[in-house]
Amino acid sequence: MFIHHLMADIHEYLCFCTPGSAVHARGTVFETDLEYDCTVHRLSEEGEVCGADGMCDGTEIMSCAEAGEPEGCATVGQLVAESAAVMGELFNKYSVDVYNAGHSHLYAVTWPMLGGKATQKNYSNPQGTIYITEGNGAVPGTGNTTSLGKPPADWGRIHGTGAAYGIFTTDGAATLQYEHYADAQELRVLEPVHHVQQTLEALVDDPRLVSPMQGLIGQQKLALWTTKLNLKPAGGSGFGWHQDSPYWMHNCEHVDRLPNVMITLDPQHETNGCLRIISGSHKRGILPGTNDGTSLGGFFTNPANFDLDEQRAMVVDSGACIFFSPHAVHGSDANPSAQSRRALIFTYQPGNHPMLKNGQIRNVN
Repeated sequence: MFIHHLMADIHEYLCFCTPGSAVHARGTVFETDLEYDCTVHRLSEEGEVCGADGMCDGTEIMSCAEAGEPEGCATVGQLVAESAAVMGELFNKYSVDVYNAGHSHLYAVTWPMLGGKATQKNYSNPQGTIYITEGNGAVPGTGNTTSLGKPPADWGRIHGTGAAYGIFTTDGAATLQYEHYADAQELRVLEPVHHVQQTLEALVDDPRLVSPMQGLIGQQKLALWTTKLNLKPAGGSGFGWHQDSPYWMHNCEHVDRLPNVMITLDPQHETNGCLRIISGSHKRGILPGTNDGTSLGGFFTNPANFDLDEQRAMVVDSGACIFFSPHAVHGSDANPSAQSRRALIFTYQPGNHPMLKNGQIRNVN
């Protein structure tokens, strides 16, 4: 009934809404893909989104007549401002926590807002609605150029263009990745994983892992950055040459100090897709990504920047530990064998810093 009333209000008062948007209110998420028989007049300029100042990325827009619209038609920016005013009242009325909108041009997140102003500069018990614009994650043709920064408005937390995109994280959050083919049912990666079982939680503090990590990071007090379980089942897919640092550089200011340790749960050999590392690549910092025109291409290391002849296959038995830098170029082949190639990967960092996925601080004991 609550959702029905909120959506009824949106239908009655709002005729301009971003398709594919979602609203989170009091623990409930529902999606909207609104198509109404109401007329929305806007200036068009070859698909560009126009600001309230009547400009589209610095290019003068078409006139109302040229766009086939009545004289005095509104810009998209004006319509968005009008819509936001109406939506803000409804969101406040129904205690909406998060409004998530799709968009093909930019990524943006606000602080909690009420009445057009930020109520606070954190997300603890928000006293207003948080507005999120999805960004270009996995959108073809966006390339690998990403710009992230602080928006000029006081209520804005972050703004990004190019291939910038956002990821939702919650307390106790875990990401499940499936194998890379249509309708896959086989899990590929679980992250984080240490909280799933007490044995894994205790393993985080094991001196056999912690002591080498203290030497690699250069300090005694450590915290956890992330943990994951790579399942790599029989027939599982490989993963292209990449560094971990480009994935993490926007989430962490000490990306040079995020060493990994792989703990093998099965024997790892060349016939089941063992880990491969380019020798010496960790000394070169963050290397350029591929430039294949896809939004994720930049996360895979450009092969022109390393020598495949320098690759080393990490052939080890189960129970081995392989320590490697976030800058090390690494990858793996597919697993055509009948045996799984499971492994845990723990990543540590300097103490008192939050984890990647859930934002919690898990210091090492």
